[in-house]
Amino acid sequence: MRFDSIRIKGIGPFRDEASVDLSAVPGKLIAIAGINGSGKSTLLEALVGSVTRNTPTRGSLVDLATARDAFVEVRLVNGATHTLRHTVDGVARTAEALVLDEGGAPVLSTTSVKAFDAWAKSHMPAPEVLLASTFSAQGDGGFLEMPAGERKQVLARTLGIEDYER
Repeated sequence: MRFDSIRIKGIGPFRDEASVDLSAVPGKLIAIAGINGSGKSTLLEALVGSVTRNTPTRGSLVDLATARDAFVEVRLVNGATHTLRHTVDGVARTAEALVLDEGGAPVLSTTSVKAFDAWAKSHMPAPEVLLASTFSAQGDGGFLEMPAGERKQVLARTLGIEDYER
């Protein structure tokens, strides 16, 4: 899976709307840099949160919302191009999720998070596969430096054969 862009507002330190076009970065993206508190980790966690509605270390997108009009919108390619838009009300603690196809047409007939979760489960990688294959912490070798047993678990999950492994 490849993340192409992110727009974010009202999530963590992103009071105003911010956007990053990752597809415009030449070569491989290897780092996001900035001063302490500028939102580097929040930005990366929001990428994951766009697929799972939960961030790896900070809770749900609702937990991170600081405004009524908060949102995270991510364009990604995972076999097909989709835009995932999560609108979050940080005061009422409610959320909606919209999935758009490459042409901008809604994929789902509803914006309920329950419908999004079902769609994501069948169209997106499992959270642990996404984290193990897409992100690595500074100084971490990621998948290649995992112990053999962990690599086997990630591959079994990626291929959908973990039930057979058990």
